[in-house]
Amino acid sequence: MYEREKIRYLVLDKHRLVITTDTAAQEERSIPVARIASLLAFMEASLGVDVDSATFERRDCAANVLRMTATDLSSGGGFERWLCDRVVDDDSHIMPLRCFLRTQEAYLLVRFLLLSFDGHASVSALAQRYGVSAVQFRRICRGIFGGGLKRRLRQWRAQNALHDILSDHGSLTELAYRHGFASSSHFAQEIKFHFGARPGCLR
Repeated sequence: MYEREKIRYLVLDKHRLVITTDTAAQEERSIPVARIASLLAFMEASLGVDVDSATFERRDCAANVLRMTATDLSSGGGFERWLCDRVVDDDSHIMPLRCFLRTQEAYLLVRFLLLSFDGHASVSALAQRYGVSAVQFRRICRGIFGGGLKRRLRQWRAQNALHDILSDHGSLTELAYRHGFASSSHFAQEIKFHFGARPGCLR
């Protein structure tokens, strides 16, 4: 006998996204909103989305709770992949979700860091630009990323550098200084720490 496909519902507040189906009373999956908002921030930054000029319904952004249907979501476990596909396709049906996530602190913080961190800025300087004390800034980052900000920024810097190692034909010394490393030897050590090989071996 043919089994009717389940319809999935998304319910978000500032803490969690809960995924349920029309055939189950209990939740199918629960995900921290900070994780999803961070993912969206990375995706929109990589796609060059100008959030300031993006069109969306302001009332969706102002809501404390968002409820929507995800008819083409095949399972709660595949939510992140589903979201990425919808964002890449610029699916207008998820605009309320994107809008809601853009108001979350995790989204705003990740976008800020992606625009502000150049490999040189200290945590104190970033906190000042963000408009809070260094202590408060570290607390916000720890709550969103689950760990210290310095470790996260170190990973981002290495990932950005790896991209340039693979795509840029400039000298490794130039790349080291461009990404805020004090010397080419420090650059080589950091890349090896994160990726298991020195920069010259990755080209």
